[in-house]
Amino acid sequence: MQFSDDEIIALLRKGERRHFATLIGRYRERGFSLALRILRNREDAEEALQDAFVRAHNGLADFEGASTFGTWFYRILYNVCMTSLGKRKKEAMFDESEAGGLPDPGGEPELPGDHAGVEMRDLVSCVGAVLSKLPAKYSSMISMFYVQELTYAEIAGVTGLPEGTVKTHLFRARALLQKEVLRELRNEKIAV
Repeated sequence: MQFSDDEIIALLRKGERRHFATLIGRYRERGFSLALRILRNREDAEEALQDAFVRAHNGLADFEGASTFGTWFYRILYNVCMTSLGKRKKEAMFDESEAGGLPDPGGEPELPGDHAGVEMRDLVSCVGAVLSKLPAKYSSMISMFYVQELTYAEIAGVTGLPEGTVKTHLFRARALLQKEVLRELRNEKIAV
């Protein structure tokens, strides 16, 4: 039997802790994707995700249900990631040797091996590479909207930004992503 998030939370509040694993299963993959887009480091993203799950578990008594569990959890995760970024910036101020390129956010997704699949894999790889170079505020917006499939209102709830600002950031993120992908594709054609 599959329970809704609200039913699982009710069971957790009754002391049935084993059901939290179901919530972890539901939000782990998309949460990791969001953390990876913000932090751009696999290990940091895994650590942030674990921290967010622990905070969500410990804070269930405070969850009022004003939003969905998913929005509430992504808000926790977003805050953990922003705190981590803030710590990184402070550390970088004291350690100039840390100023290098952006880490690779992960491998290519698996796509079919036929000719169309190869072209799609190249395009996905290009988009992924460009997306990893975008500022975190833009790449996280794209991730929340297209990967987590959150609405503007939900993203506003996660980030604490006004809905209009979310729309503006997402518009700018799309425009910047499109511009950079087209530039990368033009450079590839010239190199061939």
